[in-house]
Amino acid sequence: MKHLLKASALIVGMVGTLSPTLLAAETNTEVHVHVTGIKKEKGQITCSIYNDPATFLKKGVKAMRKVVEVPSRAGVTCVFTGVTPGEYAITVAHDKNANNKMDSNFLGIPSEPWGVSNNARPGFRAPRWGEAVFTVAENVVEMTVKVD
Repeated sequence: MKHLLKASALIVGMVGTLSPTLLAAETNTEVHVHVTGIKKEKGQITCSIYNDPATFLKKGVKAMRKVVEVPSRAGVTCVFTGVTPGEYAITVAHDKNANNKMDSNFLGIPSEPWGVSNNARPGFRAPRWGEAVFTVAENVVEMTVKVD
């Protein structure tokens, strides 16, 4: 009987310890990025999600996570699962030649179609974090990003 009580106390203690973990798992969400404006069905569509303004659109810095899809003129949807609530920004690139990089001209201007969350497209510079940032707080976040 003494061992049964100790085992019960241990199980209750473990459940109490696991509850915050289970709760955290329940708050994970999905981000669905509907990509439009795809003109050619070649190469690949790469959607990247960032959670840090210091890494957003920085050369040589990897995104938090990437999803790669086959391009379709009808559009594609990139799905990021297990995203915890917080602030994020998305980039989308149509890598037409599937070389896994954003090609650019001699001035550094992208020569392949691209887009970012909130469809931010400033005139003569790259979008900033504050223009592309969005908040994840619910179970599913839906957005549309047009590539040009």
